[in-house]
Amino acid sequence: MIDIANRNAERLLRLINDILDLQKIEAGLLQLNKQPLALTPLIRQSLETNAGYGEKYNVTFRLTQALSATWVYADSDRLLQVMANLLSNAAKFSPPGGTVEVSVLDQQQHAQVRVRDHGPGIPEAFQQCIFQKFAQSTDPESRRKGGTGLGLNISQQIIELHDGQIGFETQQGEGTTFYFNLPVWNGKALSS
Repeated sequence: MIDIANRNAERLLRLINDILDLQKIEAGLLQLNKQPLALTPLIRQSLETNAGYGEKYNVTFRLTQALSATWVYADSDRLLQVMANLLSNAAKFSPPGGTVEVSVLDQQQHAQVRVRDHGPGIPEAFQQCIFQKFAQSTDPESRRKGGTGLGLNISQQIIELHDGQIGFETQQGEGTTFYFNLPVWNGKALSS
């Protein structure tokens, strides 16, 4: 009973935090502490920080490709929040014993971070609304995975506040790759 109460309390806390973040974003009150930062070390940190969550689903996170010296002008805490959302979704939808592959790629004036799982893919009927608030698939298997349905919406808004873009590629039975692009920092001060 204590374990159930603890899990429910954690779930409620996540929901409250997500709703508060969403309200701050919508009101234009979300404070970003943007500064130049090396992207690959931040991504490595996110994999280490979220490794325990992956273990919960018997899934490992692996950095498969990384740029050595790519810098972005960003809020590290908010990018870690985006990564936590993407990694947790990938872990939930990966087969037990699976690996979630993460890469950091050069896309000309942008750096691209990709998070790839080998799960069932996103049902076609759900693809168009996946970034909407409280979006959750009606598929019974997906519903059992849990979540607030806010993580991807919040992630999208955080990335857009960084002048970036977020999207996904999916194939039924093959898996899904979520990715986000951020402008490469060119050494000049940028607007916050």
